[in-house]
Amino acid sequence: MQLLASGLRRRPLTLPREWRTGCATRRNHCLTPPAESRPIHVRNNNAKRDAADRYPKKAGRPEDHHIRPKYLGGGNEPNNIQQGLDGAYHQLITNEFRKEAPYGQGVPEDVEDIIERVYKKLPLPPEGCK
Repeated sequence: MQLLASGLRRRPLTLPREWRTGCATRRNHCLTPPAESRPIHVRNNNAKRDAADRYPKKAGRPEDHHIRPKYLGGGNEPNNIQQGLDGAYHQLITNEFRKEAPYGQGVPEDVEDIIERVYKKLPLPPEGCK
């Protein structure tokens, strides 16, 4: 129990264990939820930073990206590959495609609509602006 200036006592703040990453031994706990549970904020250009928080091992590493995923009928044609996309952002796009059209279910009839929804939510940067 903590004694406040008013003489009242207050219980210590108890947070879910996964919210206390890196600061469990400090007096003031980190109040940030884990990156996996935070929404992606694309509209205010925080998507790349959010991606880096979620996938720190991939952040800053360039990866080639199939604009139309191979499992959805895309190929290795030069006009279907964007080179040098940040690896963490690439992972966000890949995961969004997997949510919209899971592997192993063939190419859905509305594949063009799926592609449009994914890139509306997570737009590709113009070539040369990774």
